[in-house]
Amino acid sequence: MGENTLIICCFNPDYELEQKRFYIGTLKTTTVRKFGFQISIYLSFLFSNVSAQTFSNNIVTSIPDINEVLEIPVTVNGLPSAINSAFGLSNICLNLSHPYIGELTIVLKSPDGMDSVKLLWHDGGNTAINSAICITEAGDEFIATYPTIGTSSYFGEEDNNEMNNGRNPNGIWRLRITDVIPNNAGTINSVSISFENNPPVSHSRIFGCSLSTPWGCKCPDGSIDCDLLPDMINSKLALDDNYEQANEIRFSVATPNIGAGPLEMKGSNTECFCDATPVPCGTICPAGQELKHNVYQTIYHRAGNTMTISTRLAGQMEFHPTHNHIHVDHWTNNSLRIKTADPNPTHWPIIGSSNKISFCLVNLGNCDSYPGYCIDQSGNTVHNADVANLNFGVFTGCGLEQGIYPGNVDIYNAIQEGQSIPVGGLCNGSYYLVSITDPDNSVLESNHSNNWSYTRIHIVQQPGNCCRAGFYADTLHGIDSLIVHFIDSSIAIPNQWHWDFGDGFNSTEQFPTHTYLHPGNYSVTLSTESETGCKDSITKTNYISVQSSSPITGISVTSSPNPFTDHLVLGFVMPEELMTSISVYDAIGRKLHSEKAVVPKGISSIILPFYKISLSKGLYFIKINAKDYSKVCKMIKR
Repeated sequence: MGENTLIICCFNPDYELEQKRFYIGTLKTTTVRKFGFQISIYLSFLFSNVSAQTFSNNIVTSIPDINEVLEIPVTVNGLPSAINSAFGLSNICLNLSHPYIGELTIVLKSPDGMDSVKLLWHDGGNTAINSAICITEAGDEFIATYPTIGTSSYFGEEDNNEMNNGRNPNGIWRLRITDVIPNNAGTINSVSISFENNPPVSHSRIFGCSLSTPWGCKCPDGSIDCDLLPDMINSKLALDDNYEQANEIRFSVATPNIGAGPLEMKGSNTECFCDATPVPCGTICPAGQELKHNVYQTIYHRAGNTMTISTRLAGQMEFHPTHNHIHVDHWTNNSLRIKTADPNPTHWPIIGSSNKISFCLVNLGNCDSYPGYCIDQSGNTVHNADVANLNFGVFTGCGLEQGIYPGNVDIYNAIQEGQSIPVGGLCNGSYYLVSITDPDNSVLESNHSNNWSYTRIHIVQQPGNCCRAGFYADTLHGIDSLIVHFIDSSIAIPNQWHWDFGDGFNSTEQFPTHTYLHPGNYSVTLSTESETGCKDSITKTNYISVQSSSPITGISVTSSPNPFTDHLVLGFVMPEELMTSISVYDAIGRKLHSEKAVVPKGISSIILPFYKISLSKGLYFIKINAKDYSKVCKMIKR
């Protein structure tokens, strides 16, 4: 452009009132001759934004309650052909109605379909929302840590400014909403997208662990090379606060993840089975069977500034047509038990029907939105701020891809299918409800020892008043000064115990330990009383056999209990290792069973499992032969 050229800038005032923008661009060229000069006049207008522009979709739309994506289009036009830090996307405002905001994932997708930004990802706790919220880098709170979303502004799961990268904003933006859990319906009432000069700068991400920022992920051991594994626990508070009874016990189970990585499970969709028979996925199995998929766990590994991903087989998942979604098999095992002296309740005897159920693994809240649900192995409450790599994960929901992120909680409530144990036939009284997460240890996690919880419950609605005394001992034979631990197995759990050890000593403990000082055969009696006032007693005759600790000079054989029911214990004292013949005869001398066993030197015992022989009630003789020794014992089967 030469020195004789004059540029005249102007704007269209009517357009400015309508769109609030200036433009720069050539409209036309006019040649004017004046004072001997040729002046080229370029009629132009300025193309630089000076105020925010908002584009909306105000159509009220129902959100599908079946784990399907709902797309809300928002048309944007008339903007510059590129958005950046000078003029760009500033915020996204949503007006939502939903009874359980934590069930939703919300993503904004660009017009070219190349990029997207996560706004909500199972956030905002476990409460309802019926208001407008805005997602902006100028927000007041990080949405992932806010327990209850209200009318306010938040900075979201991902950085809005990722969109301000020089792309053309004109076209159809799509808001993608997914309700990943059934049973709670909602609506999206309106969506608006705003653009302005100098959009808010990127908020400093409080939690920087992601696939694209592995250096922000924390290893539990403080290193920079580790598997980011989940640590699945079973919430005692969920059992304590949420059980009910009638003809069955109904209860809630919560499985928080307090580990450094997500639990992510993905059905293969190519490896499917009806029972154990491989079939094409999509097959309708016969006889009411449910189609099963092999399921693979995703393992994330941080190696310095690199993230690698691998998978491992971790059981199966099955399609439940009544729910229209897929559950991971055997995610919890729930049972009614009586307590023993063992501190691990997963070893206690099961007396109610154990009920294995399957779960859809999903983020339903976090450690802060469910106070007291996240507890470490030392009994300390875990808060969101205590969790390494909070909310790190890629997928969650009730489809083929499911997961529970670090610091998040999944819950199955008492009203849901499978959350029950029948109690018909049990006595009124106290029992323990025990819940085990991942009982088969199918999942790779950082700690398997904290996967259980239990609570004491009281059954009160059964007819009549009954109880049944029962016990067993950890050892039945030995030499004098024999230490025996007794375990109460009464049903229901008594509140009073009286033990008679048969040697003049007694105890009122539930799990007493007693020392037999002298040789002999001792009968043991337990008398109990339950909290309902029911009394019962049981005696095991010649239950404990004690031999002399003097040097062994001959062969000795004892047998107990007598009468016996389903098994008989033979106690031996041998001067040397001997081949021994054991034969069983009925009352008229017919041989019914015989076997041989090598009996070691010293004190030992052999259990004869007579339930395998199907003996009827009556009198029997047991004949034992060892070297030149022979003995016949008279026994009664009851």
